Amino acid sequence: MKRIYILLIAFCFHVNTYSQSLKDEYKTCAVQYLHTGNFKAAIEYFTRVIDIDSKDASAYFDRGQVKFDMQNFEGAEKDFTTAINLDSTNVDHFFLRGLTRDSLKNYKEAIIDFNKTIQMEPENADAFYFRAIAKASLKNFKTALLDFNEAIRIKPYDAGFYLKRAELEIILKEKEKSQADFRKYKELMIK
Repeated sequence: MKRIYILLIAFCFHVNTYSQSLKDEYKTCAVQYLHTGNFKAAIEYFTRVIDIDSKDASAYFDRGQVKFDMQNFEGAEKDFTTAINLDSTNVDHFFLRGLTRDSLKNYKEAIIDFNKTIQMEPENADAFYFRAIAKASLKNFKTALLDFNEAIRIKPYDAGFYLKRAELEIILKEKEKSQADFRKYKELMIK
């Protein structure tokens, strides 16, 4: 009986090692297909990884990124949500789900994800920037302006931040500030 138990343990170890090896191989294939632009094959291989290990948050996240790139925003949101449910400590999961929800025009939900991103990474300029865009889409212009200001404080060399803030300042009828931001935008674009 003891011998059967030892053989069973050895067999399980071998199967588990084989599964891990196959999972790693599928991930490698998925990444290679991704780099060659074959998104459908990349999704297929990330799905194979998930079939082997349904608790692999990174596989859902990676597949979600591919779906996002293919503009399959519903599928991407589902994968990012699963990744968050499996690993809520990865800030990228929240940030990319926020971008996805913004693309789906689910601005309130996007803002919640950007809030979480900022809570986890208080100096994440991109999270402030995209939260500002979501707020502006909801016509919350004054709070959007505060987020653009914060994004620029953190990352003052990003020309796009100045351009978007200038556009918002036009809406808020702050002509002089808008002109200054357009000048800064042009200055940064020349560099």
